[in-house]
Amino acid sequence: MTGTTTGSSTAETASIVGRWERTNECPQLVEALNDAGLGVIAPAVAGDYFPSASAKALAKKDDVCEGAKPFVHSHFFDAAGNFGSLDENENQVDDGTYEIIDGDTFRIGNADTGAGFHYQVDGDTLTLSPVITKEMIEEALAHPLDFSPAGWSVAVSYPGQSWKRTDCGNWC
Repeated sequence: MTGTTTGSSTAETASIVGRWERTNECPQLVEALNDAGLGVIAPAVAGDYFPSASAKALAKKDDVCEGAKPFVHSHFFDAAGNFGSLDENENQVDDGTYEIIDGDTFRIGNADTGAGFHYQVDGDTLTLSPVITKEMIEEALAHPLDFSPAGWSVAVSYPGQSWKRTDCGNWC
């Protein structure tokens, strides 16, 4: 994985570099999807809570979160522009590159297929908010049981929730 932080200052890059962890909870994810106008795609996004269930099966539930157990999840950002996510057993479950766009925005992936995020680092606390375009919403709603960048960006960020800085280990 090679990344770039083109256009960013060292201070901006340094603020997000590290590993950030939180306990994800299904109702928080569904609430964030609802707030983004994407509630109907929850069955396609809640799969982390039900790895053996399809989005189609989850869509049949009255409450997509019924039986969901919270889990620890983390993201890491290194100084070379690499991004990744780790499950509670420290298995890497997502990877890519990130680029700092400005003092409060970065993008994971490239300009054509990636997703943007607003971020704020306050000491050892990170908050994220996805930048979701009208086109992303339309694409997600057109195929609500399929993967979509809009749904993925909400699941990556858990907007309104905080991530805490933790030891990088070998990740960043």
